[in-house]
Amino acid sequence: PEATELYSKDYPLDVKADIAKEIPLKNQTVDTVLLLMVLEHVPQPSAALGEIYRILKPGGELILSTVMTHPVHDAPYDFYRYTRFGIASLLEKNDFELVELGWEGASIETAVTILNTTFFQHIKKFAGAKVWLPSVLLISLIAWPIGIALNLIALILAPLDTMHQLPHTVWAVARRPEHRHE
Repeated sequence: PEATELYSKDYPLDVKADIAKEIPLKNQTVDTVLLLMVLEHVPQPSAALGEIYRILKPGGELILSTVMTHPVHDAPYDFYRYTRFGIASLLEKNDFELVELGWEGASIETAVTILNTTFFQHIKKFAGAKVWLPSVLLISLIAWPIGIALNLIALILAPLDTMHQLPHTVWAVARRPEHRHE
């Protein structure tokens, strides 16, 4: 719920709930749940998936994405990172059928994203201090072209990554089974 305070001003909410506790919807009433870049911010991800399972109709689908490799963000509500194996295991433990599992981001793209994000987090931090402001502006003017060049290099080299060991994002489509296998 604390996170909803940050975003509800810009995005009106139909339902406000802690997904790891109790979503105020009846059992088996939802066709699809879209959970994008949220699971890493949930202290009890298994409890959240259990709640999602409860509200999904039999045959209903969960579409989720989460980061595998990314600097800390939305602190102090940034708890986990997931591999595709971790997501598959977590979904299976919560009785979901895995429909599709994938990842986005080649290793070089992920490395550049981490570099860019970390660098600009530091610039943002120091921009508030008036003493640092001239230095921050100068560094920003230099950093933008470097960031663009690194992104272009990553774009060119990304197709060479065939091992997929360091994706940025892991995503899955999972289904609540029509009939529970007891």
